[in-house]
Amino acid sequence: MAERLSDKHIDQEIGYLKEYTSKHPDEPTSTYIREQLSLFEEDKSKIGLIHETYRNVRIGEKKVPSLIFPEDSKRIPNITIPGPLEREVTVKQHGDLTTVYLNGMGIVSYSSSTDDFIGKRVGIDEKGIKGYLFFNSDFFSNFDPQKRIQSESEMRNIAKTFFRLNGKNHVALVQYMCPRGTSKEHFHTLPELVVQLAGGSHWELRNANNDSLIEERGLEPGEILFLPPRTIHRVTGYEDGSITVPIKQTLGDKSDHNLQPKSKERMMMEIREIVKGDNLSGNEILSKLKRYQTNLSANEKETYEEAVDALNETSD
Repeated sequence: MAERLSDKHIDQEIGYLKEYTSKHPDEPTSTYIREQLSLFEEDKSKIGLIHETYRNVRIGEKKVPSLIFPEDSKRIPNITIPGPLEREVTVKQHGDLTTVYLNGMGIVSYSSSTDDFIGKRVGIDEKGIKGYLFFNSDFFSNFDPQKRIQSESEMRNIAKTFFRLNGKNHVALVQYMCPRGTSKEHFHTLPELVVQLAGGSHWELRNANNDSLIEERGLEPGEILFLPPRTIHRVTGYEDGSITVPIKQTLGDKSDHNLQPKSKERMMMEIREIVKGDNLSGNEILSKLKRYQTNLSANEKETYEEAVDALNETSD
């Protein structure tokens, strides 16, 4: 939960309210604010009065009151939660409105039809997914809904924010994946949590210490997936596309996006699956093997030859 009880935070809320009245001197809301500020001046114990007034004004502006940014924070939210991330991230659904919460604080919502909800509204009109995203703009600070895909991954960021959680650096993203789009297989050395906000996605999960074993998982709206450190993963969007909210610890300025070549054991398993494909002709098998080899990195192609040789030896 954000710290909101210090004198500095109260002063910031009061400053926000006074700034509002100076910008909108003749509005009924400003009259209401001045009345509440006057009551607080008479009785400094009425801190709750300031919090409630601030909240009402922010809601009226279609903004979500949640976090205060100290002057020395460089607008990076600093949050303290009582338990681990995987326990404090929850999802609630009301009709077609899905909202992601961090320790009870709404950070982003999606609706396919509702166009009037609290937060910064961003329209989504993509293949398979149309509707509105509502962002807690006190939490998410970087928006680029029109950004085009510029990498091998078919996933792009709609919004992004850096924050500190229990003193550790984290990043939260809102990502769109096109229908049947696929991300590049990778892993992180730190944990990651993913919420399915809209659409759906299919996940292939492996342990970086033993990549020959695979676990597959599908995510529907409202479902949460926790990825322990060093979990190799690749995600594919469903036919209607996918919007997910990954939240993960970061290494500060260092990247934690790691690629790992396929092991020989994994390749042997995958080659066997191709060769044993049901009702495939010899030419079809050769064609699939060629496509498989083409998609390998230079190092993996050397391992591929070793895997083929090992399979030939076992078949003799």
